[in-house]
Amino acid sequence: MVPTQVMDDGSAIHAMFAGQSHLIEPIRTVYGPKTKNKNLIGQPVRDFKTDAAQEERDEIRGLGKIPVLQHRLPELTHCFRTAIRRMEATEDGNVFTSPARSEVTAVSQEGDVWLRALVDRLPDDPALPPGDLKCTELSAAPGDWGRRLRTEYAFQDAFYRRVLRGAEGVKRPPMRFGVVELLPPHGVVVMAALPDLQSIAEAEVERAIQRWRKCMESGEWPCYPPFTAWIDAKPWQITEADDAALREEIINQAA
Repeated sequence: MVPTQVMDDGSAIHAMFAGQSHLIEPIRTVYGPKTKNKNLIGQPVRDFKTDAAQEERDEIRGLGKIPVLQHRLPELTHCFRTAIRRMEATEDGNVFTSPARSEVTAVSQEGDVWLRALVDRLPDDPALPPGDLKCTELSAAPGDWGRRLRTEYAFQDAFYRRVLRGAEGVKRPPMRFGVVELLPPHGVVVMAALPDLQSIAEAEVERAIQRWRKCMESGEWPCYPPFTAWIDAKPWQITEADDAALREEIINQAA
């Protein structure tokens, strides 16, 4: 996947949280004489529309660094500082502000199966949960992100904590997912899975590990079930179809 500017901005915020601001590299390309707006000649580019800017961006990525447009850097720094301030005032925000290690690779072994996880933030205090930081240019409202927590992040939580339990020898509390809005006023939300969702995710992780073990032993990797997948209509499709039929009936009666 080719990173977008939003992904680069999010990576820059991650780097600031991890104390790795040295990985952020401002774009130094300036507008040349061929630019339509002559007032911009010699000024730092504000997008990646020029070949020179694209080449510099790709070169920075090739060095394992994060390309950031110069005019975005003060905005991202302000976003980071605002997020830290909001985290400090948020319940469980200390997961992201207390002494911790960032981007920790945790490895554990269960019988003949090895497990590995890359943890965004692992507090030094083992009583604190691991943290995962998300950045978005959209809303961080729990109503919007709750679906992702149910379908994706709860599994991540269950798997990561299982790996950490094997690696550290302690059982950490459920992960806290911190969502930071990249756009002003840079809202922050911390989310976590409740026990019922944790139980579902833990069962999914157990099934996944058992299936992996079985496939490794047999050398066979089955894909999808061999029967036809019948797909039903969504309620909104049925409603729209009924509405369309009603409109057609009214038009015919008026004709």
